[in-house]
Amino acid sequence: MREKMGWFTLIAMMSQTRNLGLLLLAAISVAAACTDYTDPSRSCPPGTTRCPDDECRECCDDRDCQAYEFCSREHACELTALVVTEEYEIGQPDRGPAAGSHSGPQLAWGESCGLVAWSEFGPWYSSEHWPPQVLATRLGQDGQPLDPYPFTVFAGELVYHACVSWDGASFLVAWASEPAEQDTSVLASRVSPEGEVLDAQGIPIATVSSDLVDLAAVWNGTSHLVFWNESDGIRGARVSPEGTVLDRPPLSIPDSSAASGRLAVSSDGAVSMLVWGEWGSDASVQLVRIGPGGEILDPHPTTLFAGLYVSAPAIAHTGEHFLVAWSATGQDHERMLHLKLVSPDGEAVDADGFPIRRDTSGCDLACSGSGCLLSWEEIRDRYFLDLEAACLSADGQLVAGSEFTLPATLMYEGRARTAWTGISYITIWSDRSDCAKNDLFAARSSAGCELVDAAGIPVAVGLSQMLAPSVAWSGERFFATWMEVQGGAGPDIFGATVDRTPVDPASDEHTLATEPLFQLFPAIAWDGSSFLVVWSEQSCDGDYAIAVSGVRVRPDGSLADGGQALLSLPGLSPAVACAADSCLIALSEDADVVYATVGRDQPLGELATQHVTFSPYEQLTPAVASNGESYMLAWVDRGQMSLPKIRVAPIGLAHEVGLINDVSVSAGSHIEPDLASDGSSYLVVWVEDRAGDERSSVVAARVEQNGAVLDPGGIRLSAEGQLTRYPAVAWGGSCHLVIWEQEVDQGDWRLYATRVSREGLVLDTPFELASISSVGIQEVGPSLVSDGADLWLITYHRKVEGAPYPVFRIFGRFLQLDRESQPPLADSPSGSLGVDKGLRP
Repeated sequence: MREKMGWFTLIAMMSQTRNLGLLLLAAISVAAACTDYTDPSRSCPPGTTRCPDDECRECCDDRDCQAYEFCSREHACELTALVVTEEYEIGQPDRGPAAGSHSGPQLAWGESCGLVAWSEFGPWYSSEHWPPQVLATRLGQDGQPLDPYPFTVFAGELVYHACVSWDGASFLVAWASEPAEQDTSVLASRVSPEGEVLDAQGIPIATVSSDLVDLAAVWNGTSHLVFWNESDGIRGARVSPEGTVLDRPPLSIPDSSAASGRLAVSSDGAVSMLVWGEWGSDASVQLVRIGPGGEILDPHPTTLFAGLYVSAPAIAHTGEHFLVAWSATGQDHERMLHLKLVSPDGEAVDADGFPIRRDTSGCDLACSGSGCLLSWEEIRDRYFLDLEAACLSADGQLVAGSEFTLPATLMYEGRARTAWTGISYITIWSDRSDCAKNDLFAARSSAGCELVDAAGIPVAVGLSQMLAPSVAWSGERFFATWMEVQGGAGPDIFGATVDRTPVDPASDEHTLATEPLFQLFPAIAWDGSSFLVVWSEQSCDGDYAIAVSGVRVRPDGSLADGGQALLSLPGLSPAVACAADSCLIALSEDADVVYATVGRDQPLGELATQHVTFSPYEQLTPAVASNGESYMLAWVDRGQMSLPKIRVAPIGLAHEVGLINDVSVSAGSHIEPDLASDGSSYLVVWVEDRAGDERSSVVAARVEQNGAVLDPGGIRLSAEGQLTRYPAVAWGGSCHLVIWEQEVDQGDWRLYATRVSREGLVLDTPFELASISSVGIQEVGPSLVSDGADLWLITYHRKVEGAPYPVFRIFGRFLQLDRESQPPLADSPSGSLGVDKGLRP
């Protein structure tokens, strides 16, 4: 048996030069001397041929012959070292105290501070990194948070319906927890006035075998009363100041099986009153009294109101009586806000309702001893609410001229809660005006109903999350765009020019997107005079219409089209590429792929789109590239799980009218395509699942300018048995660079890369772009661009650990081929890549 040697050997070297701050990933190939000098007249085995070289007599397949010819060329791609810079942070995001979506805030006031508790769910774009939590923060008398970040009371599979009460020494926070495939539990924890969580694992109060709708809690003078609404009735339990559950089994409220929606409870220190609404054809507001020892004082609930529709009621103790408020539609079909005074013995004192009719929703009450503040949600239109408030006398009468509007724009239900601090009222609400997530805000009102905080106080607004970067090269500079979720606004589209030399971080800021919409996943291309940035945009007006918007950005980062998002196309998932005098924008619309072309000097606006797909299945995630003269467009066919492609002329006409060919004929599912041109042909990359399980491969194929596929079976780029996703490709000048996400451990994704020659040769064993600062940190969402001279910029978002929990930031690395084995980036100092702070809408 003779030993056969390959034509070249790839050696991957990783070394770190501390003084230079560089990570050197060298892929050096050594042209191997031919070792098989057998008789030239000997026939070659089937499927092989003899390489056309006088010295080489080895039989090999055509690709090996191409490798020999290619590796002998001067300055060939595989004969050079690949230099990778350190990771740099791009842009300077705003920072805030909380990351996720905050809902259902509850407020209780102690002697020196208040405590707000709520449920937090992970951000919509990455809930897997943030388990649901019960969060809390303390508020001072000025309404400002006393804690720099909200603190975690409890984290679990699913948590919701947090409520709070104060016993004179500590707060009690209760909530519902629903672990996967387990019964729901009612848990609680005490929190000290200093913000210390005293029961980190939670105090088990009860196990709920049916659906749990709401919780409410109050201090009754001797113990905390916690109530919850199950699908078959209301239950409750007392919890001592020491955290001992006093009622096992729980208390059962009679005739409460029809209870629906929110519970509300108040106490005068001797008698506690629980109120709830019942929906359906016999809508009503019900009340039950509970004694200090947990005894149910009423054998049957008292009906305070009966009508057609009832929203969640509220209750507060005025100092003498209990005041109950609710919004309801009566038999006359008029919707109004109702009030009733109820004595401690459960009798109605005043049957009159709130004297002003309004189209109202939920409400809340707080009393100071001499008067009360009533807040309610007033329906502005079908989806948005205003938060109104007014003063009431101790006997429940409206104080004339006391109405005012709190600084809130709510979506659906704002969940406002109000407490008396001893000095002023403070109202807290969950604001979802940006249609992205809920943030918490507060405002104080004086005892005379004068609004103190006209602009509102941020209590828990999102840590800015930077995601989904996209990059382009203008011929002189790089420009990066991304989507960023900021506290109280976003996601919006931001951007910054990028250079290897850090600059003054106080550079002027710019604006890309100005509309308060849900703006997602930008794509960018250079059209010869400006950058064209496009993105998906979702409206907040209730119909959630999705469109593709865009702007042109000058090389200095300023907007070229008057500062507005002027492009509007119905669809999502945009991709963009530019040829000599035009750009092509591809997108998914109604399960089809469509495209539109726009000239370099043509105003953006309502562009005419052309359909290129006529499949009965969904056509998704288009990708587009240009060879400088025309375009190649590829996408995913969900029916066949294949990659169709089509050529498009600069004027927008498809070359293959009615004839759409697939990039690959290999078996398996084809998803997540990207493609790049070397000036004549294209390299298409995608993720392919051939095994039918969670394993996948990054695969590539070359497509000629005329649309002919050179590698119909595909070129496998990633190692076998790996889980991969989201490849990106760019032509550098002498070879392609392909980068993708690869799972190295469960939930731990890293960036891997390899180079591919124009001849379709894989030039490297896939190598990891390892993080220098830490290990095991996710690097995802890569984007890639080249300057055409074998310098690439890779951008990605990475999870950065920090208090109170991690956030995503945009980072980048430069990669360059070093033909002279001299690290050309050796004197590049470390620092921020962002020339601009970011383009601020």
